[in-house]
Amino acid sequence: MKLGTSLATLRQVDETPFRAAVEAGVKLVMMSWAVYPALDPHLPAGLSSAIINGELRQRLGFRGVTITDGINAGAVTPFGDLATRSVLAARAGADLILCATTNPNDNTPQLGIQVLHAIASAISHHEMTRASALQAADRILALRAHP
Repeated sequence: MKLGTSLATLRQVDETPFRAAVEAGVKLVMMSWAVYPALDPHLPAGLSSAIINGELRQRLGFRGVTITDGINAGAVTPFGDLATRSVLAARAGADLILCATTNPNDNTPQLGIQVLHAIASAISHHEMTRASALQAADRILALRAHP
């Protein structure tokens, strides 16, 4: 879903609850699959470095864990297969990739294993940095240590 909200409105109105949550010390933020053309005209929030690393981390100062919405959602299937979508999300700054489907029978450990292999392959082929994966792991471990 494309949301044609202006950059000024996004920052003055839509980001207000996020700003308040960051200031209150929220530890985890789930990224949506909405496209905000004022921030990134091509990618949904959960696949966009401009949104995760730019708006959320740099501009709003969020230091906690980011998680995608379900990586198998219909809204992101146009962006490639499961492996491609997962690597896009991780490269964009998503720390956790939610491997869940709307059909409970399709929710198997294999989904997570496929995502793990795709990200490991992206790191070994220099499609994403080991440093960014380690930063994500550090944020997740910190959350686990201090829920």
